Parts: sequence; structure tokens; C-alpha cells
Amino acid sequence: MANVAVQVHAVDGHDLCRVHVRPSALPVEAKVVVDRKGQFERKTAFYVRLANRTREIADPVERERYIAGRWTAPAANPVDPPPLSPEELAEIRAVVEQVGRGDYSGTIPWEEIAKEFDLPSSYGS
Repeated sequence: MANVAVQVHAVDGHDLCRVHVRPSALPVEAKVVVDRKGQFERKTAFYVRLANRTREIADPVERERYIAGRWTAPAANPVDPPPLSPEELAEIRAVVEQVGRGDYSGTIPWEEIAKEFDLPSSYGS
């Protein structure tokens, strides 16, 4: 995918995959399937990424306001992911320590990431 960069970092003897997704140059609606008490419904949805969360903006007025404010200038399109800040590196080390204790909460298996972004199921292949 053109807007996705994947890096594998060695941190304290562990491999950590970092996925960096560049901002889109235009708003994009997602086609999703929603489970409503066993009834599956197809719809289009508009999601935004805010800090480390993803949120749907369902209200049309709020959505138009967000789009008007977000896409007033061309989106930055860096070639490489930005360098890690000391805070990001500390967060990565904390995740590595957490996983080292056997706590995988908040992590996503590589196989799921690879499938979602059509990447090799093993980063060495």
C-alpha cells in the first residue's frame, strides 16, 4: 500500500513492528458491516484518527466541519516514518516489558496486520 510504511525495530532483544500510515490527501469513507443484535447491516462510515484512537464521525454537520478544517491544505506525504521521540521510545520499551511479562493486551498479532495490509505473513519473507 502506498500510504503505509512498516518498520521492525530491535528493542532490548525483541522485535517490534511499527506501522506508520501517512495521512490521506482526500477524505475517505469506509464500507463496513455493523452487527446490530445479530442483524448485519452494510453502511459507509467516516473515521478519524485522534492521538491513539479511531473514532467514527456519524453526524453529517460535524463530519463536514472536520473535512473543511482538515483538508484545507494538501496533506503532508513524507517518504519515511518520522523518527522516534524519547517518549515514543519509552512507550515502546514499556510495551516490550509488558509482552515480556506475558501480557499481550493492547497488541495486535503480526498475522492480522499482514492480512489487513496485504503484507507477507512473516516480515523475513
